[in-house]
Amino acid sequence: MNGINTALIVPALKPDTNYQQEGKMDTQKALEWITDSLGVQGRTVTLEDTRNSLAEWDSLGSLLLLSRLEEDHQLVVSADEIATIKSVREVCDLLEKANAFRAG
Repeated sequence: MNGINTALIVPALKPDTNYQQEGKMDTQKALEWITDSLGVQGRTVTLEDTRNSLAEWDSLGSLLLLSRLEEDHQLVVSADEIATIKSVREVCDLLEKANAFRAG
């Protein structure tokens, strides 16, 4: 091929790419989805947020999250299971296991 070593060609990076590994969860989209699901206003939740740090994550917030998990991701979680989740990071882990918000 005209003396070009194609093994050294690197594809151009796409603008607006989050540069996460192919197949990994897009954490930012997951955080935005959790924020919307819980009805948090004025900011996006972070991985460090917990049930105790979010006023919106009360009994109603848990029910909303439970409903959205099933509706948006076909992920059925019992009320007892959702009650054991204590952090946004745990919700992200659950979403990642369900292959939600895949990057790439």
